[in-house]
Amino acid sequence: MSVFNLLWAFKTFDTAAIMQKMLAASDYWQPESVDQYELSIEPNGGALSVSHLRFSNTPQSHNESVHVSQCGHFLCVANARIDNRHELLDELRLDIGDKRGMFLASDYPDGAIILAAYQKWGEDCAAKLLGDFVFAVWDKNKDSIYIARDHLGIKTAFYSVTDDAVLVSNEHNALLESGLVSRELNDDFVLDLFLPKSNSGYYSPVKAIQRVPPAHYVVITPHSVRSECYWQLQVKQYPSLNSDEDYLRELRVRFEKAVKRRLLSAYPIGCELSEGLDSTAITGLTARMLPHQTIYTYSYDSQQLTDDNRHIYQDTYKDIFEFLALYPNLSAEWTTQQQPENYNDLIEQYYGVVAPHPGQKCTRYYLVKDRGVRTLLSGWGGDHCVTSYGAFYEDELFRKGRWLSLYQQFQYTKKRGRRVKPLFNFLKLGVKYGYPPLFRTIERRRNPMVQLLHFSATESPLNPELVTRQRLKEAVDFVDNYTSSGVRERDYRELFHVGIESRVSGSEIHARAFNFEYRYPMFDKELIEFAYSVPTHMKCKFGIERWMFREIIKDLVTERIRMRMKHDVVLPKHQRLDVKMRLKKLIAEVKDNAKLPVLQHYLRFERLDHLLQLPFVANIKALDTLNSLAKAQQEGRLDFCSKLTESSPNKKR
Repeated sequence: MSVFNLLWAFKTFDTAAIMQKMLAASDYWQPESVDQYELSIEPNGGALSVSHLRFSNTPQSHNESVHVSQCGHFLCVANARIDNRHELLDELRLDIGDKRGMFLASDYPDGAIILAAYQKWGEDCAAKLLGDFVFAVWDKNKDSIYIARDHLGIKTAFYSVTDDAVLVSNEHNALLESGLVSRELNDDFVLDLFLPKSNSGYYSPVKAIQRVPPAHYVVITPHSVRSECYWQLQVKQYPSLNSDEDYLRELRVRFEKAVKRRLLSAYPIGCELSEGLDSTAITGLTARMLPHQTIYTYSYDSQQLTDDNRHIYQDTYKDIFEFLALYPNLSAEWTTQQQPENYNDLIEQYYGVVAPHPGQKCTRYYLVKDRGVRTLLSGWGGDHCVTSYGAFYEDELFRKGRWLSLYQQFQYTKKRGRRVKPLFNFLKLGVKYGYPPLFRTIERRRNPMVQLLHFSATESPLNPELVTRQRLKEAVDFVDNYTSSGVRERDYRELFHVGIESRVSGSEIHARAFNFEYRYPMFDKELIEFAYSVPTHMKCKFGIERWMFREIIKDLVTERIRMRMKHDVVLPKHQRLDVKMRLKKLIAEVKDNAKLPVLQHYLRFERLDHLLQLPFVANIKALDTLNSLAKAQQEGRLDFCSKLTESSPNKKR
């Protein structure tokens, strides 16, 4: 768990003073140690200032710092947990030390391994790594900075290139606090809040700050910036696996490995625990792998069951309590406290502007910190691929003309208790592939998700002057292609087009404020590659969605949890309340702030009330974020210059 800052000045600067400003941006999480390194770059009079702020988690992380090669030509700073460190140590045949220190092989820090990997493989080094990582390498020989990010984007890094300097950090506010980076609002960031698009990722609200995309490396020189993808998810062949049973055994092996890799910590470990398949399987396996260690669990808002809230949580907690009884070393953590009202304001202060949200209330984070937990395992995202529902398998059978198999699949699914009418579903597939325009029209009227996305693409409250025809076409095309034609196409979409990046980036940022890090076994690169490649029928065999994962966790969870359907999951009742009240309150606040330049620029206020008339809730997250950006601009934390024309609908004549 680290933050690193790198300042590469092309001309004479007081780099030490600027670095102190960047370091101060991390004061809120109170790092255990700070390491700095300064280097003059001849003959142009430039300088390199690098810092590393540490909060230990793994045993090896106590030795993390700014790592410098023996020759002095390479320097590395990292925030990383490298899962194949032992294989790399053997392959790299490392001298046990760098220019600044000596290490035992078992204590060799991950940042030093990465430095050696870069020295051996250069730009190809990122593809050799497994785990969650982001790092930056200064290469004196090439006069460049190399930045790389892990395959799924679990760790985050930002950079900014100005005329006089390059700044790199995984602390977003450090770039802003340097005083060298423009604070101009990123127009594309706002448009992406409202308009759906494929290949969505998380972008900084600040135009001058770029993020390194997942599975990419970026090379920066004084004259250029180049970004390259080093990994793409593809179907792999496993010749030694000849039956469904073979695939199930291999899936269990890889699932266990994915969890075990994420248990490396010198401190207490916690697990997020709902009553779903993914979190219970991960928690059960963790408890079994660490039988003599207390594993702390955190469920929903972590609200202790009382007479006052029993009507909200009792049905949900019943399944959780039954699961907890299976493992004596699980300790459920509960509280009677609520999330502080100023919580989001604090995170925004730490981030510098509005930060991505982790997708849940953060009451549990206070409990995590109080217990000294520094690793929190999460099962979120499993159904994006590893525990996929097998959706659109029927499409595959239809397109291949396997009519008998398709009929049997419909019958299995109906027997499972899911709402299936074989004749109707067959006709629906016929329309989908025989008359695509008619199918898209029907989907816009009947499919709630497509309906919501289509509204966002065509009727959002955005000022139409700001939306180019090309951007609108991208949004409409994304909606029209939202319904997939196969299992793998759907899983790929969920991983990379709908995207996980904003959620995991938000979780990392929020967790840092409480001195812990998230780890996601379901986003293990090797596990995802395998799950993506298994024969697609195994994800919904006998009409049972998520069949293959249900089969390998029989010994880990209760039978009720293992076999129930999604609509049988009992959420806390307050999570099912009509959120239109929240939207109504937000719209009223936006209208009260209507004179703020950012809102004037981006919104058509007459469209806001229309949101309340819809049968679904749209744009609530986008409006909330835009409202926060408007207030940030008002407080001087963002720069903004309206480009509205005099004919704009929000301009007074």
